[in-house]
Amino acid sequence: MNVKKWLLSSVIVWIAYFILEWIIHGGILAGLYQQHADLWLSEAQMQSRMWAMILGQLFFAILFCFIYTKGIREGGAAEGLRYGFWLGLLLCVPVFFIRWSVELSPGILIFFQSLFEFMAIIILGIVLGAIYGKVEKT
Repeated sequence: MNVKKWLLSSVIVWIAYFILEWIIHGGILAGLYQQHADLWLSEAQMQSRMWAMILGQLFFAILFCFIYTKGIREGGAAEGLRYGFWLGLLLCVPVFFIRWSVELSPGILIFFQSLFEFMAIIILGIVLGAIYGKVEKT
């Protein structure tokens, strides 16, 4: 594994993930969240825990990129798209059904969260594949 490429990819994916999450949750889904404000922490409470969100996104980016270096055959943007698609399915589809079965959140909200997260993971896969390129076999 090329550690420099992995770390650089992790930082770029982390930044891209932060931006995509801001677009999804701070923009696209903001109106839906406001309709169900009783389900969330206050804005001040969320802001006080923002460090945990950023740390979680960092761990995601590091592991997302690390797994890519261990199992991808070809590399490049097309391989990243395939990787993002399959990882997105793994991370989003089961979680949709699990959350819908136990949360008070409306199903439509959970559906849109899952859908946009799936799309974000595909985009992150493409970014990762394009940045990291070919994977060296060890």
